[in-house]
Amino acid sequence: MKKLTSKFFLRLEFLPSLCRYFWDLSVWILIFSPLLTGGVWIKKPGFHIELTELAVPVLIVSLLTVIFHSGFGISLENTSSVRLAKKTWEFWTSLVLTHHIKTVWLGSFAVGTLWALASLRRHAAYGSGAADLGIFTNTIWNWVHGNGYFSSLKNGINLFSDHQSPIFFIFSPLFYFFPFPETLLILQAYGLAFGAIALLKLGHQYLGKNNTLNAVLPLLYWSYLPLRNANAFDFHPECLMLPLFLSALAGVQSEKKSERVLGWIAFSLALGAKESAGPVAAGIGLGLCLRAGPERTRDYTQKRGIVFILLGVLTFLFDTKVVPHFFQSSYVYAGLYHEFGSHLFHVTRLKFLFWTLAPLAFLPLLNWRCFTAAVPGYLMLFLSEGDHRLNPIYHYAIEPSVGLFWALPFALEKIKYYKFNYKIWIIFWALALFGRSEMYRIRYNHPTEHHEWLSQVLIPCLTDDLSFSVSGALVPHLSGRYWIHHLPKLNRPENQWVDCVVFDPAVNNWPMGTHEYETLPIWLKQFHYEPVYSCGSVRVFINSDNKKSCFQCEPSCKKQ
Repeated sequence: MKKLTSKFFLRLEFLPSLCRYFWDLSVWILIFSPLLTGGVWIKKPGFHIELTELAVPVLIVSLLTVIFHSGFGISLENTSSVRLAKKTWEFWTSLVLTHHIKTVWLGSFAVGTLWALASLRRHAAYGSGAADLGIFTNTIWNWVHGNGYFSSLKNGINLFSDHQSPIFFIFSPLFYFFPFPETLLILQAYGLAFGAIALLKLGHQYLGKNNTLNAVLPLLYWSYLPLRNANAFDFHPECLMLPLFLSALAGVQSEKKSERVLGWIAFSLALGAKESAGPVAAGIGLGLCLRAGPERTRDYTQKRGIVFILLGVLTFLFDTKVVPHFFQSSYVYAGLYHEFGSHLFHVTRLKFLFWTLAPLAFLPLLNWRCFTAAVPGYLMLFLSEGDHRLNPIYHYAIEPSVGLFWALPFALEKIKYYKFNYKIWIIFWALALFGRSEMYRIRYNHPTEHHEWLSQVLIPCLTDDLSFSVSGALVPHLSGRYWIHHLPKLNRPENQWVDCVVFDPAVNNWPMGTHEYETLPIWLKQFHYEPVYSCGSVRVFINSDNKKSCFQCEPSCKKQ
């Protein structure tokens, strides 16, 4: 009996080691693997399995941690995953504290490269669309080729009658030499990633250069899901509003004159990102007036807050009242607010608030003065009609993000004094709301053989100086021409019709419905379009009045 009892207790001694091994393996499989590799997914008829997002895995690991560590007192300190995380954190912290800006500069370049690859991969797999990459590519192509600042995808209007984004002109010189939609995607990726440098400068101002909390700021910035989604969702010049406003704040709050000058330049550029920049600038100004600046420079930054408010309000009025007058119209998006305030507390607004605050562990709420800069960005969304813009997969979190990231440094300093493990709190929310990694986006958006044939064979053979109406996903790839539109739009101004139509039901045909593209050949025939080419799912039609061929070379066709 004694022998049996001793054997039983000997086996129990292995339980802590077994639990540690099981917990460690769970971290590697459930968290590290999706984070670093993108995870695994199998999608077949009647069978679907996926491990790509971190929300559920983080909850599982957290539950195991509570059971093993808090419940049974099993130490998890010496597991391989924890040791790796600690060594990585110590290495990163030492670099940030010793090399400061240089470290975050290199980190921003690496992250920007990863973000650019994710965007380019999506574009290569025909995941981008007519709105919005097609709109901006066509606009800047027409601008640099002397055709004016207009987009055919907006039916030929001057783009200033739609949005006020004069910062877009900055891209013109580079686009002139590299006139491709990929150019805009790369510029956006690096522009957003380098905003971490401005955030670190803010950390230096509020926390001091030698505070280890500064090392947290770039990581929270680069991991922020709404920001990464904004980068992955086509191209929008207003995305640069975030890094520019953060740079403006770091500049005007600096004690160095040269940095203050650069701050005002960044502020001016940010105001040109979109008409929504005016209210954001006013929100920043209000925060400065409420003494949100660093203690050493608070006196003169308060005065600058008044300037921010005035310039923000004047810019907004100019963008929405004066500019539309030049085009004999009113502000296009004013209709979004005709039911002013009736949607303010809708459940979708609360969800959006959660999705923008939770990845930052709700820390910005601890710094209400800086958080005021986020309020105008939220109100512009919450007071408008409809829920479309409140989907976190889009780029509409950029405006409120300015105030959220501005609030971070002081909030990190403040949370240290709360009686709970704030490090675990931040790690939990940052990972749980991380979403899918960029490696997932790169691996998932795999161009098919059909996509490669479209890019390498069909599109290069389409005549450059003819007007086209094409399937929605083809638009960005054909937007480097005077006139391009998505189906079913065939008409041009002054009762003209596009020369050629390219229809491919194998790609996304938004905004066409199923019935529309099923009956498209019959419909085109009624408008005197004749089929001239067919290969697999692709059909090309020509306007019978057009005397020029839709092709400048003969595209080879292998069965698609």
